[in-house]
Amino acid sequence: MKFKLAVVSCHFLRLFMFNVLTNLSDKVSPNDVATRLMRVAKTKMDREQKTDIKKRLRSKKKEMVTSAIYSSDFSTDDIRMVLKEIKLNKAAGFDGIYSEFFKHSGHKTQAWLAAFCSDILDTASLPNLFKCSIH
Repeated sequence: MKFKLAVVSCHFLRLFMFNVLTNLSDKVSPNDVATRLMRVAKTKMDREQKTDIKKRLRSKKKEMVTSAIYSSDFSTDDIRMVLKEIKLNKAAGFDGIYSEFFKHSGHKTQAWLAAFCSDILDTASLPNLFKCSIH
């Protein structure tokens, strides 16, 4: 009899806990969880810790070995190979340029694209126009 009572009480306890947990989850929205995570994650870092991290990052960057394969300039052959893979009859991008423009571009445009991409790779920075938001 005690065993049956324990099983029944355990069953009711599970049902009660299930109802409590489901009722709590209904009251907490995903935005509340995200807001809480953002508040908790934004911990302030002291100045010494920040400078230490930057120093370690600089030293790690100096230790890196440059690979000739990944740091070589783009060639017009590379650009042509990529342009062959572009699909036609698609909508223009955010810049309003259709893919057909690049696909049917001449040698001068391909040389300019190769130089442009190589410059981005060499300087390790994007042009400021690429960093603007699109309205």
